[in-house]
Amino acid sequence: MTEIPKTFKETQISPDKEKWDEAMSEEIKLMQNRKVWDLVEPKSNMKVLGCRWVYNIKHDEKNNAKKYKSRLVAQGFKQRSARTVLYPIVEEYNCGEMDNLCLKCGGLYFRDEKNTRGIYTHCCHNGNIIEKASVYPMEMKGLWDGSDELSVHFKNNIRSYNNSLSFASMGAQIVPPTGR
Repeated sequence: MTEIPKTFKETQISPDKEKWDEAMSEEIKLMQNRKVWDLVEPKSNMKVLGCRWVYNIKHDEKNNAKKYKSRLVAQGFKQRSARTVLYPIVEEYNCGEMDNLCLKCGGLYFRDEKNTRGIYTHCCHNGNIIEKASVYPMEMKGLWDGSDELSVHFKNNIRSYNNSLSFASMGAQIVPPTGR
């Protein structure tokens, strides 16, 4: 089995020198065709990274040398450790200025604000504003202040109650499941 060289010098004294030279020539031609680099004069404040060759041999099913491969890579020991973070490109969206007044309630809204149908109606649903209750029914008071024995159950399941009440406020009828 053929030894894989670790350095350029080892390729030059290898019995397969011609094959390694051919593999390196192919790599250089490929890099030139792809315009991987431009030769420029380095500035005085720049650190120049070196490069080295990495060698490998591809084998066939019978473990015979099929192809000699070489890659020119940057010398890793001169690089600094860093963490690469890739951010997806997000298009900026601007709703415009919040300077339009609702004709019904006088509330401000963005000029380009749209609802799910793609149009802007009114921020207050044509004047049908549902105000927050300032006086709670007696049944609810015990649930809020903790004096009712069911208040723990109520606070633990507040989201499901809110969902039920929101559906009821839209005119839906709540039918409890059978068996409860």
